[in-house]
Amino acid sequence: FDMRSGLPDNTVRSLLRTKSASGSEALWIGTNGGIVQFENNRVRPFQIPAEIARSPIRTLLETLSEDGNQVLWVGTNDGLARCEK
Repeated sequence: FDMRSGLPDNTVRSLLRTKSASGSEALWIGTNGGIVQFENNRVRPFQIPAEIARSPIRTLLETLSEDGNQVLWVGTNDGLARCEK
């Protein structure tokens, strides 16, 4: 996987495997250039909410996590951001 495959950047910082309510699996890929979701053999850019996109989240991503309510949490070196999927 690289930018030719649809990643926003070739440096992958974090991977997160999730399941949707319907049971399908997805792989979230956090890069230096943003976040994408790989599901059903498709790469889909994740639209980061505007208030978060203005913060350092896009370039300083450290980790991805999901809570029991299927909320995506994005950890950066500047803090933690909650993102609805």
